[in-house]
Amino acid sequence: MTRLLPLLFGITLATPGFAQNSATRILGLKLETLDGPVPSRYSTGHLDMAERVGRVLGESASYFESTFAIRIPFSVALLDALDWARVTPIPYGLPFVSGPPTLVALPATSDHPLARIVTEVLAEEPLEDSGGLADGELTDLFMTLIGFHELGHVCADETGIRAPFKWISEFAATLIAYDYLETHFPEGSRIWKEVAVRLQQSIHPAKRSLEDFETLYFRVGVENYAWYQVVFLEQAAAVHASGGLAILEPLRKGEGAGNAGDFGVGNLDSFHPGFKAWAALHGLTKAD
Repeated sequence: MTRLLPLLFGITLATPGFAQNSATRILGLKLETLDGPVPSRYSTGHLDMAERVGRVLGESASYFESTFAIRIPFSVALLDALDWARVTPIPYGLPFVSGPPTLVALPATSDHPLARIVTEVLAEEPLEDSGGLADGELTDLFMTLIGFHELGHVCADETGIRAPFKWISEFAATLIAYDYLETHFPEGSRIWKEVAVRLQQSIHPAKRSLEDFETLYFRVGVENYAWYQVVFLEQAAAVHASGGLAILEPLRKGEGAGNAGDFGVGNLDSFHPGFKAWAALHGLTKAD
């Protein structure tokens, strides 16, 4: 990869030099290392977090090879706020992918706005089944699952999936991440969805339309951007339940553009009915 890929709850800085320099700067840090199926670099004192991330993403190499017939060598960087500031101007806590070599950067701590949003939502409405995890551990897990969404972007790029709109790019990456979790970590998939439902119910977005998302993207603000992403996850889960990854094939063939007026919703609906109803329900597009 030679560009910085889109971020979940984050920003896009699609300049090859920036992406490459971020990876170079991370490699230049004097970080601890952890070998395993997913090699990790981590700021001092965060071995436990590195081990947890490795367990969640440990089957990713076999997943990419068996599902897409591709190999994506990558490693994870778990950075505290100080190390983060040394490698990127992106606000602390907003996961990103950089490279080459491909590095998924995740926050090693929870002292950032996104984690606080998740923690507050879980405090107000705890999960009925937390899988034995405390709220802080649930927040950390949620951030790790975002990391696999970032790998979904890498996978989509490597397999030639062409997303004509930003929201479709985010949806495709989430669908890939969801498929992986359903296969290799179903408990994580359940928690991801249940936390997302709570975020969707708790956030009252000022912006709802796909037009605003395409125009403003990360500038809608962290909470509003989170709302869009969990709504995309809702549709990814519904599509996956009845069609798996089949919707990705027309995107790979470049058939996903459709009508710019509805940002491709109608075209995707022709491949997999339900996109129009989903978009109208959430105010993403105007109802027919």
